[in-house]
Amino acid sequence: MTMGNKSYLDIGTLAAKLGHQICESLLLFHALTGCDTVSFLYGIGKRTAMKILLENPDMLQGILDLPQLTDEALTKMEHFVCKLYGSKTLHNTNSVRETMLLSCSKPELMPPTSDALKYHMQRAFYQSKIWHCANITLLNIPDPMTPGAGWSAKEARLQPLLMTKDPIPKAIREMIACQACTTGCNSMRCKCFKERLHCTRLCHKNLPPGVCVNCA
Repeated sequence: MTMGNKSYLDIGTLAAKLGHQICESLLLFHALTGCDTVSFLYGIGKRTAMKILLENPDMLQGILDLPQLTDEALTKMEHFVCKLYGSKTLHNTNSVRETMLLSCSKPELMPPTSDALKYHMQRAFYQSKIWHCANITLLNIPDPMTPGAGWSAKEARLQPLLMTKDPIPKAIREMIACQACTTGCNSMRCKCFKERLHCTRLCHKNLPPGVCVNCA
C-alpha cells in the first residue's frame, strides 16, 4: 500500500470467513512459524504454513487459553510442525527426520529435533501469550527466565535455549556408509563389507530395493 493507492480490509468479514477456530489460533500460529522474537522454521514460509492451518483448523485451537504449556499442547504443536514438513501420519519430528534422512539434499531442510522444537514451542507460547493479553492496560509480563519459557541467560544477556541433546547421535556421525556402491555390496569395494559390517538404510541411497546382499 502506498500513499496514492490505499486499500482497506474489513476485519470483521475476514474473521467471519476464516472462522472462529482459525482466528483463535492465529497468534500462536504466527509465533510458531516465526516472528521478531521466535526463529523461523527453515524453508517453511507463512503461505505454506497457513495452508496447513486452514486444512487443520483445530490443531492449535485452545492452546493459548491454557495458563501453562502442557505436554498435550506440546504434542499438538509438534504434530502441526510435522504436517508443515509434509508428514500425514507422523506426530514426532524425530520420526519425520528419520524418513527424510535418505532423500533430503540438505540437512537444514529437515525439521528440528523434538528436543530443539520443544524450546522453540516454549518461546512461541511465551510470546503469543503476551500478545493474547494485549488488551490489558498494565500487563504483568512473566520473567522469560522462568522454566518452560525457552530462554536462557549468558553474560547477563537473554538468549534462546536451542537444545539440550545432540541433533545427530555421535554413532550416526561416525557411521560407515557405502553410498557409492552400485553393485550388491558383496566385494571389497564395499566399505561396509570391507570392515565386516552390515549395510544400513544409509547405504541404499544409490541401490534399488533388494539389490544389497550385505544387509543385516
